[in-house]
Amino acid sequence: MPDLTTPWNGFDDLLDQVQARDVTGHPGWDTMAETLRSYRLWKDGRRDDAERLADKIDGPLGQALTAWYGELIHRTRNSPEPEKAGTR
Repeated sequence: MPDLTTPWNGFDDLLDQVQARDVTGHPGWDTMAETLRSYRLWKDGRRDDAERLADKIDGPLGQALTAWYGELIHRTRNSPEPEKAGTR
């Protein structure tokens, strides 16, 4: 995964972009934004869209997110209250 480096000047703006899940033009930060975008889809109940986006995220973040979704699906199937699995 690319380094998550940026000059201090403008860092707040960069974090705002990442939090808004906007493209930043920096490979590492764009990967982070895509990860957040996918997880927001998951939390909004758009699980298929979230999984498709996670599959497109290269590197360790995409792999970890895909594995996490697998764990959440497993928990949902084995939970007495499926709607609560994967939420906090």
